[in-house]
Amino acid sequence: MRAFFVGLALVLFTARAWGDGMGVLLPLTAADAAAFAPLSVVPDAGQGSGRMGSPPNGWLVRVDRQRLFQVIHAVARNSSGRLVLNVADDLEFDVVVERTKRTLSGHSLSGRLEGVAGSAVTFAAQAEVVMGTVWTPQAAYEMVPLKDGVHIFREVDRSARPRLSEPVRAEGGWGELRPVEQATEDGGSTVDVLVLWTPRALQNAGGEAQVRTGIDLSVAWANDAYERSGAEVRLNLVGAEQVD
Repeated sequence: MRAFFVGLALVLFTARAWGDGMGVLLPLTAADAAAFAPLSVVPDAGQGSGRMGSPPNGWLVRVDRQRLFQVIHAVARNSSGRLVLNVADDLEFDVVVERTKRTLSGHSLSGRLEGVAGSAVTFAAQAEVVMGTVWTPQAAYEMVPLKDGVHIFREVDRSARPRLSEPVRAEGGWGELRPVEQATEDGGSTVDVLVLWTPRALQNAGGEAQVRTGIDLSVAWANDAYERSGAEVRLNLVGAEQVD
């Protein structure tokens, strides 16, 4: 009987902890950080492990995939959940997860920062590869994979992005090729999307998992933007493959 109550207390404590949100990022060891110099800052031997990396390069982290997927499954059951992006001792993001979705390659999740009006958080995960964006009115951040399960979380310099211009059109035009739209039950439209990539794109991305996760993130980010704007349009990724 005592064991039963101990077990019940543990279950209730765990459920409460997940409801309150838990950190999904892990510190690197000094040996791990040394492999990414000069991105990382290696501590003295007596300091043990800790958060490696600092602005302007960013912070090096690993992702606790077990915790991340527990949040994803909790949101699927309860329609909402919480997680904490514990990037560094002085940088944490309390995320209210509002949506999760099974993608062609893994999972995506999206939501907002607790108490930050106009914020948006979008992540996509496949195996050990996780990509994501955190946007606030004051700053924007991204997390991208490096190698061996290590990711870099960094602030995006929005002023350095190139300005948008008119699209470059092929000589003679592109004809009447248009995306396929399907009406949904709520009166909106679903646009089917097929993404193709080249061997050079695969090489630049660092692997197929990175390409597929990046595609999932882009589709999820676009759908989040549609959701926030009130537009009754959704992108449906029907396929993603490499071409020669």
